[in-house]
Amino acid sequence: MQNKDEMLKDLSKLQIEIDTAKKEKVEFETRLKILTQELKEKFGINDFEEAKNYIKEMQEKCKDLEQQIQAKYEKLKSEFEW
Repeated sequence: MQNKDEMLKDLSKLQIEIDTAKKEKVEFETRLKILTQELKEKFGINDFEEAKNYIKEMQEKCKDLEQQIQAKYEKLKSEFEW
């Protein structure tokens, strides 16, 4: 069984951890608010579900553009010898 001093020391450490976690929570909430505002201002996105959909759309567009570039490159390569 722990003595009183050890229990107080453990409780003090626990209180410090709780206080640290509370501060981190506030920091993360602030960052989240800022990022959410930026998404809305820059891209018209109101929530993270919309953001995921937007990212998926952009990835598909990039893939399509890469395929178009590859096809045009292959066409040029076949038309001109280099």
